[in-house]
Amino acid sequence: MINAPVLHVNGDHPEDGVRAIDIAFRYRKYFRKDIIIDLLVWCIPQLTHNELDLPSITSPLMYEKISARRSVPQIYEEKLKTEEILNETDITEVCTAYKSHLEAELSKGIVWPASKEAEFDPVTGVDQETLTKVGKASVAVPDGFEVHSKLHRHIKNPEAMAFGSLMLEGCDVRILGQDVGRGTFSQRHAMLVNQQTEGVIVPLNDELQAPGTLELAIVH
Repeated sequence: MINAPVLHVNGDHPEDGVRAIDIAFRYRKYFRKDIIIDLLVWCIPQLTHNELDLPSITSPLMYEKISARRSVPQIYEEKLKTEEILNETDITEVCTAYKSHLEAELSKGIVWPASKEAEFDPVTGVDQETLTKVGKASVAVPDGFEVHSKLHRHIKNPEAMAFGSLMLEGCDVRILGQDVGRGTFSQRHAMLVNQQTEGVIVPLNDELQAPGTLELAIVH
């Protein structure tokens, strides 16, 4: 039991949805308690996850009903016209204006204002001595630390060169995700696991002695 009121709303009726939202906010503000809006809508897509897929091949009757069903905007437009609140021209103008508003707001987040102080041609090269130092550190293993047998052949790692050179410049590098220590395609191996004790080392942190650190934020 959740011990909270639930407002059930038909998603085909936008005005009822707005009314439910208004009631919910007023309830929260006055009683300082939880309230739930159960918005009942058709969640079945006209197409499946792939626009080339034809779900009607295996579910013809169901998708015949779905394709014949009008969308919520179409239902609401018909209601406004029937009640003579708006005509076809008014609806077109409202839709066009709102779409223009959305596109304008979207463009604000995409277009970054130009800065005269921005430097678009930084020096990104690293000398060979640094790359050699990073490369050796990335595969350094303590005595008695047993790595996976296949990793003994793992010596080509330009990604580690990039991480290590940034760390030597004082930058912290953080990688977040599932299996980021190993890499999705077993290409990274920034983290090594002892096959006997499951002890973990991060060679770039342990051997490079750089001012920056490599953080492997592994999520499951």
